Amino acid sequence: MLHFEVTVGGSDLDAKAHAERGHYTRSAILPGCPSHALFTSALPRPFRRPTLLVVGCGDVGMRVLPLLRGRWRLLALTSTPDRLPELRAAGAVPVLGNLDDPRSLMRLGHLADAVLHLAPPPGQGAHDPRTAALVAALARGGRARCLVYGSTSGVYGDAGGGAIRRDPCGGAGDRPRTPPRGC
Repeated sequence: MLHFEVTVGGSDLDAKAHAERGHYTRSAILPGCPSHALFTSALPRPFRRPTLLVVGCGDVGMRVLPLLRGRWRLLALTSTPDRLPELRAAGAVPVLGNLDDPRSLMRLGHLADAVLHLAPPPGQGAHDPRTAALVAALARGGRARCLVYGSTSGVYGDAGGGAIRRDPCGGAGDRPRTPPRGC
């Protein structure tokens, strides 16, 4: 069974507003994920750490990697072979795959105990096939027990520089979104 937690980007007030409406659960980094205690102490120290797959190593992902290094064995999904040295230097083992090509994600479900999903949805459309492909790959493997989705610009969509309308049942653009309860 895959445990889902959702985090929202923006200020604490945005997260509080989402939580009050029951749309999302604000969480700290990876609560509810596999505990280090679940891993046997008979193994050498590097092997006792759980494995975390970071999907979306843009600005936020690259800032998270140094914060988690040492506590997690870090894997980083990338679709760009040129980024392999950068990800290794940040302390992650790069994994080649593309969220727009579900076949390239087949092995992901067997690699990690937890997943930090920071990749944006496609720029157009009302659905997010990237996240759907990731979740399907993780479910097939059965190892991942925790998925944290960190939403940044995808929370309200791209308003093209205009004001963001905070309508809980609508968005500020044609971006994939999960409709809140009651909409």
